[in-house]
Amino acid sequence: MLALVVHSLKPGGRFALLVPDTLFSADKQRTRQWLLERTTLEKVYSLGPDWFTTDVRMGTVLVQGRRSSPDPSNKITTIVLAGKERVTAQAGGKPLQQVEAGLSQQTAQRLCAMSEGSHFQVLASEQELGLLHRIESSSVHLEEISEHTRGDEINSDGLIWRCGNCGTYTVPGEKKQGGGYKDKLCHCCDAQLTIRDIYPVSLIAETQHTAYQTPYIDGGLLTRRYQAPPRRFLRKDLSPMVPRLKDDHHFKGPKILIRQAGVGVTATLVNDDCRCPQSVYIYRVNETARAAGYSERFILGCLVSRTMNYVLMKRFGEIDPARAFAKLTHARIMALPIPRIADDGDRQIVHGIEADVTTMLATASYGSVEDHRIDTRLRNLWKVTPDEGRHMNGFFSTLPDGQAVRDLFPDGAPPPVRLR
Repeated sequence: MLALVVHSLKPGGRFALLVPDTLFSADKQRTRQWLLERTTLEKVYSLGPDWFTTDVRMGTVLVQGRRSSPDPSNKITTIVLAGKERVTAQAGGKPLQQVEAGLSQQTAQRLCAMSEGSHFQVLASEQELGLLHRIESSSVHLEEISEHTRGDEINSDGLIWRCGNCGTYTVPGEKKQGGGYKDKLCHCCDAQLTIRDIYPVSLIAETQHTAYQTPYIDGGLLTRRYQAPPRRFLRKDLSPMVPRLKDDHHFKGPKILIRQAGVGVTATLVNDDCRCPQSVYIYRVNETARAAGYSERFILGCLVSRTMNYVLMKRFGEIDPARAFAKLTHARIMALPIPRIADDGDRQIVHGIEADVTTMLATASYGSVEDHRIDTRLRNLWKVTPDEGRHMNGFFSTLPDGQAVRDLFPDGAPPPVRLR
């Protein structure tokens, strides 16, 4: 659609479009790249959800520009509208011109086009892009030092259907918009299965009753960083009849569990072989990286640090807990920067981080000395100065209230500080 609109214009003609915020997703890289290389962008505003009634939960993005080759010096005006500011603007309590004056910033179109993934840096100024680039240059990508998978392809309640004809178990039909499940054919006897005439069975129980059950953690239990989530229990005796349950080796411990849904990074370290659904990602250090000094504890400290949350939010502009379907993808996680371990001095810093992470896993003492010291040591590895660290911490005071921010700063984030 964007290409059709642009091609319909005369050279120099201007366009302004409202598009879904899927424009920011990983699978729209080619679209972003095309816009950044073929047009002169003037505005990219992430306006958040609910602009077209609460029935439309997808976020809205305004894209404005001209059909012309971009000048190397062109700056894009960007806004991320979230939290109370978004609600006030939607209610008519603040004109959008006033919102623009208070929240807009400019970023170089050239730098967006050069960024990995051709991302619109809607939340990062040109100075901040330089800081993000320095962090990247001091890092390896998580993909290089880890192996990953995701949990069983079952929903959080472990619901399965039993055919009324042949007694075979199967996963439910596809979810319908607005709730419920679509009809499907039994994979064994081709009987028509509907929600009205099947036997629903749950693979998940709150307590363990039989030896056929195994510990299980779903995304709804993994809600805070470093936490030791409570266990539910998954029935494995039906697994031969439910082909979507994975082999046990996918779940061997120790492993980092990362929640897919939500703003920022929510993750913890689990040492046992508990299972999880597909809404939870599983990461482990690969053997080559382990020999170089990387560990699950060190990577966990990186992932849930204030610095990493800053990097993630600045890179993708996702800061609003009210945004529907805000989530991490494997593509985003694998590209996250993990400090490069270059020498014995770096290894000493890593050992200190691992010790503090061990304490955090045992206590989950958010805002403690150990919690902040992890960030201080990571910023040393990432070549981030103390003033830049103050800027990062102050950024969180500008965000909408939510669990992610409260866990990073239980007593409130410090006031914002401009980069010099």
